[in-house]
Amino acid sequence: MNGKLRLGDIDRWDPESLRQVARAALLRAEAAESAAQGLTDLPVFGPVDGPPAASAQAIAVTRNRLAALAEEARVVSAAADIAAGGVEDLKDRLAALRADASGQQLRIDADSDSVVPGPMSPVDGRPSAVLQGELEAIVVEANRIDQTLAHAIEAADQSRARTRAGAEVS
Repeated sequence: MNGKLRLGDIDRWDPESLRQVARAALLRAEAAESAAQGLTDLPVFGPVDGPPAASAQAIAVTRNRLAALAEEARVVSAAADIAAGGVEDLKDRLAALRADASGQQLRIDADSDSVVPGPMSPVDGRPSAVLQGELEAIVVEANRIDQTLAHAIEAADQSRARTRAGAEVS
């Protein structure tokens, strides 16, 4: 996900795949929350010191880790869902732009990310600056969506690493 996306990347982007990631992450969040709640409901017997106290502390640490995992998964789910909507919009905008270009005897060249004369264009035909500007805006927006999703995933990874490190110290 890092680096500059091109038109070919946008063409290959599948909003439904992003929605599947969002659903899977949401299911993971719900499972972690359910497990954490189950640990909350566990009865702890015995005195407040000794083995039962150590068990209670271990249960609390595990419950906190599960709650953190649930939050991370919810963040990834939300980011993937937002990205799916953005990708769908970009793909629609790109399809409309291609249709506009074709109507002006121009085409969108995915190799150069530019509007170029089509096969039936007059030799001196110049690409529309308006279409080129819209094409560039689509590519910029695609990269913004990609970076937002990458940051959400990276933040979840960092949070998980901090949670693990905190659990190892305990």
